[in-house]
Amino acid sequence: WDSQNRTVVVSDVDECTYSGPCPRFIPNCVPESDCVNTIGSYVCECHNGYAGDGLKDGQGCSDKRPPVITCEGAGCGPKIFRAADIRGLVSADRTYEYVSNTSD
Repeated sequence: WDSQNRTVVVSDVDECTYSGPCPRFIPNCVPESDCVNTIGSYVCECHNGYAGDGLKDGQGCSDKRPPVITCEGAGCGPKIFRAADIRGLVSADRTYEYVSNTSD
């Protein structure tokens, strides 16, 4: 009986740069995230200021940064914002005026 040694080489696919025909290797990251290759898989990491799993079919990435509002040009002072709910609404210089019961 004659035995032979056989070697099997398994290559890790870089899913983040893969552009072949197999859809299961194409990353499923949202635009607000970066694909990070791992051994045997990949993860989607949300950009700075965003939170979530980064996946299109998951939580995605939600913007967690507070809004910044600026006003440029004529008619910008005083700073007046019309909003139904102003929690977290802050002008760039940290001053604002809440106006209610206005008609447009």
